[in-house]
Amino acid sequence: MNRYGLSFNSCVKLGDDIWFSATNYNGLYRYNLKDTSIERVVTFPNEEMWQMGLHNTICLYHDSIVFVPHWAERVSIYNTKNGLLRQIEVPDLGSRVCSAPDFLCGVVYHEMLYMVGYKYSGIVKVDLKTGEFRTIYEADEWINIFVEEYFGEVAVEDNYMYIPCQFQNSILILDMKHDTAEKKSIGKDSNRYCRIVKDGKNVYLIDKNTSNFITWNVDDDSWRETEVQFKNPGTNAYINYSKEHIWVISVLSGEVCIIDKGTGKRRNIFLNNKPVVEYAFSRSERVYFVDGYTGNWYFIDNQGVIIDLNIKMIEPDNIRMEDIWQGFSPSRFDGVVGERSPYTLQYLIFHAREKGMETECNKSNVGNTVWNFLNP
Repeated sequence: MNRYGLSFNSCVKLGDDIWFSATNYNGLYRYNLKDTSIERVVTFPNEEMWQMGLHNTICLYHDSIVFVPHWAERVSIYNTKNGLLRQIEVPDLGSRVCSAPDFLCGVVYHEMLYMVGYKYSGIVKVDLKTGEFRTIYEADEWINIFVEEYFGEVAVEDNYMYIPCQFQNSILILDMKHDTAEKKSIGKDSNRYCRIVKDGKNVYLIDKNTSNFITWNVDDDSWRETEVQFKNPGTNAYINYSKEHIWVISVLSGEVCIIDKGTGKRRNIFLNNKPVVEYAFSRSERVYFVDGYTGNWYFIDNQGVIIDLNIKMIEPDNIRMEDIWQGFSPSRFDGVVGERSPYTLQYLIFHAREKGMETECNKSNVGNTVWNFLNP
């Protein structure tokens, strides 16, 4: 088996363990920070094996971890104490959903899970005890859901959720205590926000067209825009902050901008290995991130020094392909059966991209349908 580097878009830390749903394909993993061991805990049932991006956000809920469906079709809830996993199927949300279910992120508030759409322009509340779904917000505006993303990443403080709208200059402020929402415009009319973080009285927003960030003071309602001067602007970027600095990290171009909060001085650096940044978070004047291609972990200090943490999350040695596929039957993507295990089109496309369109499939072992698909 090819031991892929494992990456993720969200994780939770419990004791010395980091729990995450892999971006690469279907799997819940636990990584121990002390002995650097990794364990494949469970395969999510009723979900595609080789579907990338099953879950974009995971949340803590009592002794359990809640997995918010992005390309998955169900909310999964895993109890870390007894090892039981239960699932809540997402009901039909109507014509405004272009792919099931297509949620970008979620927040647990008391016994409720609030799920924010990605290309779906709505917010759904799920009762984690009963499994009941209720739509609490759906935008009046209609966009091309096959092209445009509607909402972006969210920030949370107390009972308020701050949600950027990617296709217009607006932020949706959701009061989870009363299930009420209001929209607010910030900055220039041309700004379109994809990521947001809250730092005390300040909210930082990334403009997806320029990768510049806007600082909005919620107390006096003032704002200012800071140019990051990326050579490849608009490539999507993370924003993180510490007590003294703000970091803007491009997802794809390898560019990083570090801003001193006190002086406003900016330092731009370039990551020579040009990673695909899947996940980033700040601790003690450093930003840690995971390379989505290799599974390697790095951090950047406030002077722009990049350190390899010598942490690489890869599929455990004791996992065999046949074990992963045990009991799995393809459903959504018309899986076909090869010589030893089932392959889906998504799996073959993934391998074709990783290997520069060189793939192990041939006409004798995967069938005419897949062969013709990959060789038009």
